[in-house]
Amino acid sequence: MINSDTNADLATCQIYARELDDGNYWCSTSTMYRIATAAGQNRERRRLATHPPKVKPELLADGPSQVWS
Repeated sequence: MINSDTNADLATCQIYARELDDGNYWCSTSTMYRIATAAGQNRERRRLATHPPKVKPELLADGPSQVWS
């Protein structure tokens, strides 16, 4: 239920509320959190963007007075 396609990006409390709205009571919220923690899914469940590391510019000089900082 937690790993289904419709619940993949939702927090545990949102999954619990959605299941209650649908008329399904599987367990309490604390039990859902306990199950998610045991499965290692108690962190952020959304796919987060990862940014590439910033590259520091490297200045090269071929002669005198070409690079100023």
